[in-house]
Amino acid sequence: MNRDKLIKETAHEKNYLKETIDIIKQQMKVSESTIKKLYDGTNSKEPYVVEHLAKIYTKKLKDLTRSIDSPYFARIDFQEEGKEDKAFYIGKCSVFNDNKDLQVIDWRAPVASLYYDGRLGNVSYKAPSGEVQGKLGLKRIYEIEKGELKSFSDVDITTNDELLKPYLSASSDKRLKNIISTIQAEQNRIIRADLKKPIIVQGVAGSGKTTVALHRIAYLAYTYEKELKPEDFLIIAPNKFFLDYISGSLPDLGVDDVSQLTFEDFAKEILGKGIKIENANSKLADIVNNGKNIDDIVQRTSKFKSSLKYKELLDSYLEETNLGFLPEEDLRIGDIVILSKEKLKEGFKEHNKQFHREETTIDYRFKTYLMKLGNFIENNQGMIEGLIRGKIRLEIENMDKNLSDEQRKRKKLEIYDKYGPLFKKLEKGGKKLLASYSKKAGKKSALEIYKEFVGQLEKQSNGTISQEIVIQIQQKLLANPRSKEVEYEDLAPLMYIQHKIKGSKIAKSAKHIVIDEAQDYSEFQFATLKDILQNESMTILGDVAQGIYSYRGTNDWNKVNDDIFDGKAEILQLGKSYRTTMGIMEKGNDVIDKIRDRINVKLGEPVIRKGEPVTIEKHSDKELVDTITNRTNELLESNKKNIAIITKTLPEATKLYKKLQKNKLTVNLISDKATEYKGGISVIPSYLSKGLEFDSVILSDASKEEYGNNELDAKLLYVAITRAMHTLDIYYTRERSELLRERKRENRDNKNIIELEGEER
Repeated sequence: MNRDKLIKETAHEKNYLKETIDIIKQQMKVSESTIKKLYDGTNSKEPYVVEHLAKIYTKKLKDLTRSIDSPYFARIDFQEEGKEDKAFYIGKCSVFNDNKDLQVIDWRAPVASLYYDGRLGNVSYKAPSGEVQGKLGLKRIYEIEKGELKSFSDVDITTNDELLKPYLSASSDKRLKNIISTIQAEQNRIIRADLKKPIIVQGVAGSGKTTVALHRIAYLAYTYEKELKPEDFLIIAPNKFFLDYISGSLPDLGVDDVSQLTFEDFAKEILGKGIKIENANSKLADIVNNGKNIDDIVQRTSKFKSSLKYKELLDSYLEETNLGFLPEEDLRIGDIVILSKEKLKEGFKEHNKQFHREETTIDYRFKTYLMKLGNFIENNQGMIEGLIRGKIRLEIENMDKNLSDEQRKRKKLEIYDKYGPLFKKLEKGGKKLLASYSKKAGKKSALEIYKEFVGQLEKQSNGTISQEIVIQIQQKLLANPRSKEVEYEDLAPLMYIQHKIKGSKIAKSAKHIVIDEAQDYSEFQFATLKDILQNESMTILGDVAQGIYSYRGTNDWNKVNDDIFDGKAEILQLGKSYRTTMGIMEKGNDVIDKIRDRINVKLGEPVIRKGEPVTIEKHSDKELVDTITNRTNELLESNKKNIAIITKTLPEATKLYKKLQKNKLTVNLISDKATEYKGGISVIPSYLSKGLEFDSVILSDASKEEYGNNELDAKLLYVAITRAMHTLDIYYTRERSELLRERKRENRDNKNIIELEGEER
């Protein structure tokens, strides 16, 4: 662009920005005034109309307030076939001018996808009316701060790494909110994927899975506004700490009221608060802290309890036992048996055959069976009356022969008084007669039914599972009959039982579910969630390379697709890491490459951002704490705000935390009880750092004794390394872990990684 044209374009852009901000200010005043009038006490509209209108204008005011400092971030010039060229300014929300024309279009609008996907030249995009063809003549990005145009530039394609550099070099506390302007084509495809089809996203560390998930919700809420409300969405996240970490992102995207739960909280919604859940990390912590072998019986048992085989055994049990809904007694009128408990059970089994197992709850089937029994009583009233009369005759015949006539007369009256009310009871109909019977039915909780199933597990499996696994499951669950504490792996079967019995209110409200860190979920969990949700509208995001709960998690998305979704899910890849520098990603790839023959995963591709080299240094135990302290202070001085010092285990983190405090370093200890992310300097064990990102990471000890050459340790080390955005320092005290050994690669750049011994830097 020559100088004269640049001056002219700059003047135009500044004028357009001023005009847009003036429109926003005016519309904010109108919204504020309208809201005030709605609540001024003189409004003649119905209360629900007032609330509805107030909600609309309040949301509009929020959107405008979010946009006023930076109303848009990009512009595209698109000429639809047969029409004039038109400029579209793209922002967080739509802004209409006084002529009701779009001054700014929402980033979620169909035409805006050209900014994310299209090169200059002939392009097309999908609109509700069909595919729109045309020519993209301009793609422009803006830097706008506090209503002032700082700069703008024209680009050919948004996947250019140079374009991403300002965003990638930002602090970790800003990046989660700033993705809209830098969404890449592979991310945009996931965000705008079909709502009705389940999608599974395999994304490498730092590929933006979480931010893509949040933007997908924002996109779906906008696109399907008439069909979906924000409260129709449900996010299931790994822990409360993670939920706090992402808490501000959805409101910033203009979406409020989205349900956000951990899997444990979701289970409590289904099961009630009576259940006590063992800490989800306790088993992993035990494995990591004590170095238990990956093939340990505890882990093999967890793997079995998380499998679809276990679900099949439970399904079979639920169908055969009638779930304890029928009381263990006969159906009687007085002491007269109308139907024996054996006959009742046979009848219920026959009754069940007319229902498809997946379509009705056992509770519903039982209620309809009671109606059937009521009809039976109504239709066989004469027969039941005959049973009563027969009972009267039998008692009269069995009276003592030595009684006097007067005594016999009184005894007969007693017998008639005893059985007479039964005739009156029968006259009131079958429902009345069944009332006391039905009150005794269906009282068993999901936990009681589950314990009964576990107690009969060996019989139920017909010897198809090992005795030691049966014993392990039974000892853990049945040792204390009164205990309501269960393992994390018990939640899916318990939720499944409860849903089969009663159904779930959540199923009526959650119309789309997003599961983050999904590699940590079992097939049984996916099946249960799908069953409770009662549709397949899911977005599942994970990275099998970070599957540190492999004893209960997922290592193969294709298997999940086949087993849970009958092959109907679309599996999408996010292969590029936007979080880390090249050196950090390469070091992470060095680690995960050691176990690639065991997991089906591609190595992450870093963007071209070199940054500071990764340092790998050997230090003695004595000097390590001082080295970490000094390095942390250096990072703080270089404006690194969020720093993680990552140990392998929690006991190590606790010990290091206390030592760093003695060194006058202000640090936070993150344990599995943490619910809030405070930023700053955090000491955190490797397995709790998953899903988070930090400006800088220091690995306190990557010695061979800490991280052995096995799958779990490789994943833990990979997770720890890939939390770093800008700098990574790896320390070890004895012999360096073999997992850090460099793999063979082309175009190796030694400047990305520096290995030193001692304190030399």
